[in-house]
Amino acid sequence: MMKKLTVGLVLIIAVLIGGSSCAPSNVQQDTNTDKTMAEEMLNSVMNYIKANHPDAAPFIKEKISWTQSSSVKRMGYTASTYTGNGWTVTIGHAVTAEVIYEIRAEYTKEGIVWVGTIKDNVITENSYIKR
Repeated sequence: MMKKLTVGLVLIIAVLIGGSSCAPSNVQQDTNTDKTMAEEMLNSVMNYIKANHPDAAPFIKEKISWTQSSSVKRMGYTASTYTGNGWTVTIGHAVTAEVIYEIRAEYTKEGIVWVGTIKDNVITENSYIKR
């Protein structure tokens, strides 16, 4: 029995060591994919707001340079906040098989708050307020 246990431990250690040597390249690739996806969503949402809310359009520049200001990963939910040209946009989603991104875009200088979702690359507006 001791021999089987030793072989099992050796296999587990080999898998852990082998897996850890591959992790950095996979993590880097996932990070780049996430960044590109986030930028696409940010730009799509801003284009949607610009096209559907003429009163917000003057505050949305053609090219916005986005900076990630925070990221939260909790059990079952992930969210990141981005800022650019006076806008603050939060993208979050529950960790489920069917991913629905919850988006909140704010331009506090003008009291603009847009809330919506993105599912299968389709933007759905839930609310829009301009005070």
